[in-house]
Amino acid sequence: MALNLEEYFHRGMSYEEFVESTSVKQELQWFYDNTFLSEEQNDFLRGLERQINMLVVATDWCVDSQAHVPVMAKLADASPAIDLRIINRDEHEDFMRRYLTNGGMKIPLCLFLSPDFLEVERWVERPAEAYRLLHDLRAQGMEGDALYSQFKRRLRSPEIIEDAVAELVHKIERTELILLVSRRMAEQALRI
Repeated sequence: MALNLEEYFHRGMSYEEFVESTSVKQELQWFYDNTFLSEEQNDFLRGLERQINMLVVATDWCVDSQAHVPVMAKLADASPAIDLRIINRDEHEDFMRRYLTNGGMKIPLCLFLSPDFLEVERWVERPAEAYRLLHDLRAQGMEGDALYSQFKRRLRSPEIIEDAVAELVHKIERTELILLVSRRMAEQALRI
């Protein structure tokens, strides 16, 4: 049975609704307030030519969701062409089973969808800089609560936030370009 991404998208919450539903409002606000876009990134996002629907799967207990969903929201807020919706992973495990990464339900999962809700691109869990940090902490012998605590604290570094911004902007750019050159999208535009 095919997965109806449009149905899941419309079931989703806005970022504001997601924040209100969580117990980590201050954490989410900190990451949103400390996500900065360059002038070039802002200009690019404001100038998008195609509608992009971003469907995000997240939970408030996940540190990667706490750190990176606000980044996604900041990007969506910068562009009138991006519509962002969030569904709770714990309420949609059936959905997540179709999007396993390395055998696990990694979140946040961000799907970049066409105007008619077909998947074009995806981004999962954390940027490369955060993976590098986790690798380095483990190489130093950290594990368990000490590892988790140090990782969570260092997710606030500007380098990791900037890397998340850069990776997500790159995915948005790829999505835009794919939609601009898609023969199917061009044919659809002619029918309107």
